[in-house]
Amino acid sequence: MPVKGRGSARVLSLSGEWMDCTVTASRKWLTIDQEELVANGMSGSPILSPEGRAIGLMSTGEQNPILRANLPAWFFHR
Repeated sequence: MPVKGRGSARVLSLSGEWMDCTVTASRKWLTIDQEELVANGMSGSPILSPEGRAIGLMSTGEQNPILRANLPAWFFHR
């Protein structure tokens, strides 16, 4: 089960720069608190912990049906 809470992270911008941000983890989602850092076209960009570990993947729209169709069943929790 994912850890709930708030913490620091880094996200890759469209220009290829790493930007510091704050993320909030809920039961199902990891969200970037600074909406101004999120832009269309960033989908697929990694979200990293301060230690450099991948903790999420950027999605700038609704759940991508192509991505969803190709992820393993265990990825989705009911």
